[in-house]
Amino acid sequence: ALSAENARPQLAQLSGSTSIASIQPASTVGSVPLPLNRFFGRTEERATIRARLADTPAALLTITGPGGAGKTRLAIEVATDANSTHFEGGVWFLPLADVTMASGLTEVIRNTLGLPREARTDPLEQLVEHLGERRTLLILDNIEQLLGRGPMDRHGAADVIRRMRSRLPNTAFLVTSRQALGLTGETELVLSMLPVPTETGLSPAQLLAFSSIHLFADRARNHRPDFQVTLRNAGAVARLVGRLEGIPLALELAAAWAKLLSPAQMLARLEERFAFLVARRDSVTERHRTLYAAIDWGYSLLSSEARRAFAALSVFRGSWTSDAAAEILESESGIIAPGRTRECLDQLRAASFLHAEEVGEELHFQLLESLREFAHEQLSIEERVRLEDRHAQWFLGRAEGASARRNGPTLAADLDSLEADMPNFRVALHRASGQETELRLAATLGYFWKLRGHYREGRACLEKAISAGHGAT
Repeated sequence: ALSAENARPQLAQLSGSTSIASIQPASTVGSVPLPLNRFFGRTEERATIRARLADTPAALLTITGPGGAGKTRLAIEVATDANSTHFEGGVWFLPLADVTMASGLTEVIRNTLGLPREARTDPLEQLVEHLGERRTLLILDNIEQLLGRGPMDRHGAADVIRRMRSRLPNTAFLVTSRQALGLTGETELVLSMLPVPTETGLSPAQLLAFSSIHLFADRARNHRPDFQVTLRNAGAVARLVGRLEGIPLALELAAAWAKLLSPAQMLARLEERFAFLVARRDSVTERHRTLYAAIDWGYSLLSSEARRAFAALSVFRGSWTSDAAAEILESESGIIAPGRTRECLDQLRAASFLHAEEVGEELHFQLLESLREFAHEQLSIEERVRLEDRHAQWFLGRAEGASARRNGPTLAADLDSLEADMPNFRVALHRASGQETELRLAATLGYFWKLRGHYREGRACLEKAISAGHGAT
């Protein structure tokens, strides 16, 4: 049992002296994800971005476009291209899809740069002192949910970036978003889809001159190494890619089925799904219908077990381990049978519905935001409530277990693990607002926030939980 009064000492510690030594990741010179596959097209866009970054020390470029257009992948490619000698302050990539408060944006940047986390120091002042007039490139990926009501909204990310630009004269910003920031001096680069063939009867060599065809063929070979665009299948490939309108995510999802289906079979099944979708969701724009149809089609090819698992996994944010997935999927809710989690994760990875990467010594799984939104729509309200409660209880147990070991030899490893789970802790706190779970989780994470220097976020969460949970036991 825990009362709000029991949580107040944690709040006092997070509001106190800055002399507490933070146990945190080591600082690095830059932070860019490693591209895991080949990049195709976007030659003009890359040249435009490179020229703008070279000519304007304080450039602000925003890549806009719908979900699945490839905004993040283009930003990673630009970051990989960036010459570190031109950015002595480093090239830093910050994924923001799981950040929920714009007020914490400078903290996220400070933490990514590996700067000390101090309770009484404004993170912006730390960035100004650290970066000064050094040329730096900050890539802010998926910022749209933080924009608020426009550039003058003091609680929105656009205002934060405006203030940062006024203090950091040689820091360039490359932003990806579904909408522009609306700031003075901003250059918006609207990302169109990859070009698709419109003529019929083109040869395989002519088709492969289109980046959309090249992308589809390359990703298909990931699943069927002998796949080629041939005279026999060229027409079907061209029609399939054209039907998918060159949307990179849609092409990757379709290519994942090359091991089981020919391009002609893919096209036939996609046409069926598209007709069904038009009748069911007539209010949705054409392009979003195309992407949704591609996801819906791939979803329909999964086993019923994998479909249930995919929908349920939308409860997570950021990344998660197979153990966390098993706890959600194999609980008493009976989504899948005991012991079947790993098989479902493998199926979803093979179909490009999940991505995986190593975090420390563990393999973590992640959903692209467009896929997570689709998966979430497959759940009923009752299912969402049940899964969200199970999710909160699992991560509360994770936090309590780590807290119980905090004086032992696994402290550093536990802190790293909790850091990787922060998007899930944040969403669990949000969902449990006003409930005992919120108070218990906020208080349990108090030592983590203190040791890792998340003073402002920890203090805000504890104040909210204490206020909402007054008198809880």
